[in-house]
Amino acid sequence: MCLCGMISCSDDNGRDDTILEMHRLTGKYWYCTNWANNKEGYTTDDLLEILKFGEDGKLWRMDFGGKIDEVVGSWTSDNNVITLNYTESGEEKWNVLHSGEDYLHVKVNKGERNFVLEPRYLQNLAADAFLIQEISKTEEVPLRVGVEITGANTVNIGDAEVILAKGQVVPMVYKSRTKSWNARDVIEANHLGLPGEERLVVFYINAGGNPVKFSDRIYAGEVPSKSFDAFQLNAINKGQVLEVSWNAFAQAGIYYRVEVLNGNMDTSNPYFVSVLYDNISTLSITKDTKTNNDLPNRMGELKNGMNYVVRLSAIVLEPGMDYNHKYSYTNLQSVTFVKRAFVWED
Repeated sequence: MCLCGMISCSDDNGRDDTILEMHRLTGKYWYCTNWANNKEGYTTDDLLEILKFGEDGKLWRMDFGGKIDEVVGSWTSDNNVITLNYTESGEEKWNVLHSGEDYLHVKVNKGERNFVLEPRYLQNLAADAFLIQEISKTEEVPLRVGVEITGANTVNIGDAEVILAKGQVVPMVYKSRTKSWNARDVIEANHLGLPGEERLVVFYINAGGNPVKFSDRIYAGEVPSKSFDAFQLNAINKGQVLEVSWNAFAQAGIYYRVEVLNGNMDTSNPYFVSVLYDNISTLSITKDTKTNNDLPNRMGELKNGMNYVVRLSAIVLEPGMDYNHKYSYTNLQSVTFVKRAFVWED
């Protein structure tokens, strides 16, 4: 990045980078951390911003947590000024100070922003916040909030928290087997006015010494539910095959995930986590059955005579999300789950 001052700067090719050349910026996702040294603040002006200038004049924004982008307006440029016309919030003018193939330094109102292409420390990361309803045979379990940061680069995160509201901060802990960070403590949904209203949740991470905040939205809506007996969950192994069956919901838009866990229900060390399925009520699981998001299939490690647990989740995805989408696993709206113990017999 060039120094800013009264003299012009040049990039590595001798080009004067104080002169805007828009073709160098289009078709790329530009990242600005907006870090304001406010680690636990429930604020939105210091969140990670990701924008793309479409070659057709459309302005795109990416949701970092869910990896989903959408058109949020349009853009035009004139000399060294880029005008962003947001559909919802109106016009914003950027005075470009320096720009190149992989950097963009702009002045907006009285402040400055530095944009770069996707930083390596943010690659392969995703995050989600959603509602969780556990169905128990013996007790009524309160509705909870689940939060999760996933991806290969989670190993490089040294610290993570979720900010639920002003003054409500929950530390997150790392699970190496599933390459994820999850809330350390139980988060009860009714403390946040859920599920009756939508809620913005803010994540904080420090990845390799780089602090970043970003957000996800918990959507309002009915969480699918029925009694433990009505689920009719059953798990029987026949040789090296585990046959799982259940009573599916009648309504559309509910998808199913099956997990095989140890007898202590250790979700950080699963033997199997399925992909999402639509419109099924049985699943045959072997050591070769496809798993979710490249998690290892460890069914071959189950031992004769040992106790295990099958957990069935009925999942509603965020509005507009297709269950076959590459990032459906990190765009959950709600998870309703029920579990049943079984004994593995070779």
